[in-house]
Amino acid sequence: MDRNMFCQIADDLAQYIAISCDDFSIRELKMFICSIPSLWLQMFVAEAVFKKMCLERNITLSTEPLSLQKIVSSYFPALREVGMHQRMKIHKAKRKKIGPRPYCEPQRALQMLNGNKQDQVKVLPDLPGLLLNKDPPLSKKRRAKAGVEASHTKENDLLLAGEVHVYMRNTKGETALHKACISNKVERLIQLLSYINAKDYAGWTPLHEACNHGSTVCVREILQRCPEVDLLSQVDGVTPLHDALSNGHVEIGKLLLQHGGPILLEQRDSSEKLPLDFVESISIKQELLSVVHPEESIKSFSERTEQDFCSQQRELWLVLFSKMLLNFCSVYNLSSPFSLTLRNVACSNVLPVMAFDKCKMKNVFSADWLVDTYFRELETFEKLPQFLQEISANRLFFPGEEMKTLLATLETIVES
Repeated sequence: MDRNMFCQIADDLAQYIAISCDDFSIRELKMFICSIPSLWLQMFVAEAVFKKMCLERNITLSTEPLSLQKIVSSYFPALREVGMHQRMKIHKAKRKKIGPRPYCEPQRALQMLNGNKQDQVKVLPDLPGLLLNKDPPLSKKRRAKAGVEASHTKENDLLLAGEVHVYMRNTKGETALHKACISNKVERLIQLLSYINAKDYAGWTPLHEACNHGSTVCVREILQRCPEVDLLSQVDGVTPLHDALSNGHVEIGKLLLQHGGPILLEQRDSSEKLPLDFVESISIKQELLSVVHPEESIKSFSERTEQDFCSQQRELWLVLFSKMLLNFCSVYNLSSPFSLTLRNVACSNVLPVMAFDKCKMKNVFSADWLVDTYFRELETFEKLPQFLQEISANRLFFPGEEMKTLLATLETIVES
């Protein structure tokens, strides 16, 4: 296998795995990568995720295959840039003043905001601009897209018939349970509650649909009768609470928080938005927060969640970088004495060892891409002490145990 084919296979496999992790939280992604038993595969998956995160932040990277030189000269500057950005982000969050927005004309009531779909919701007068913007809520956009992709015919109305099997789906993948929640048919819902976590083809659960369409009574019945309901089920990070608040259903949001607790407020969608980010009114935000944190202010909550999120992100970036750097040195056995490495290669009968002088060996094996790569990586490895100093000088951007562990491991490798 030549070098290009080897690199292409490794890159394709790693990208496939990275894309499969799109719905993972930061903690889940970190745990998954750290649990990959193969150092080789772990290294390439870490690189695929690292490149994907850089692309999302418009950070330019070299297109060369993974190498120690690329890790040092391309990935480390990207890591440093992210560290600086996250540090500035935390400081901005601390300085940010959270208070009433410029006064706008009050809307008549939450019921006006939601049309006729929320007749069970308690009216909240003088509610200034609950939605973050005038665009359709994020979940409606995704549902519209899913509907176009999944449906080319009329919806299957048979799902509303009483005798239809609960597992039957229409062209969108919706079951009778989804349709009952969309239509706010409570009696039908109660009959079907044992299938409460069923998902349609787009990934939405009946609870998502009830929250999205403002079916307050259905949400209440689900929460009271189904302790096994998944309140953290998500599509592109959109949880039922995101769905409720992005559509202006505050009363439903309170019900969810009463049953799910503070963890619901800490979930972020694919745009890194928290559920409360879809509520403009500070008083309504505080009202929702008080359901789970009665003593905490919105300002304190915003600062704390932003700091926690930035800290988790920095830790993930550093873990990915560490897996690339340390695994690369281990996979290529760069920290071992040069002669010992070549003896091991010779004993494996992979390559004929003809000399132990580095220059001679390089000439002998120049036609073999793997050995040629090894020599080039060894040259970069010999410059690792200077790189170690550079990492140490930037440790301010990555406080915590991960950076201490990386530096300690690199020092051990360099001294060996």
